[in-house]
Amino acid sequence: MAARMTARRPRIPSGFQIMGHKVHVKRIPKTKWKAGKECSGFFDPSNMTIAICSGFGATTQEQTFWHEVTHAIFYCLASEEYDDEKHVDQVGGLLHQIFTTME
Repeated sequence: MAARMTARRPRIPSGFQIMGHKVHVKRIPKTKWKAGKECSGFFDPSNMTIAICSGFGATTQEQTFWHEVTHAIFYCLASEEYDDEKHVDQVGGLLHQIFTTME
């Protein structure tokens, strides 16, 4: 009999503090996701919330989380790079790599 594989749960917090703001993190099931099929997450600065679609694998959800954290960082810094998706994705990817390879 083959070993049964269990999907690992993504390592995503329910919230964090940044520059005096509390950022709430919500994981939303794919059946309730309204942000579009190509979108796996978003940061909403109006209520300091990150939403992640939970219909993706753990690694994709984690990468999405760190991408959205980068948006939150740039928002709090009033950085012009807030809307630069390429730069946000690069920095978010580096943060994800650091987080997942810590010893």
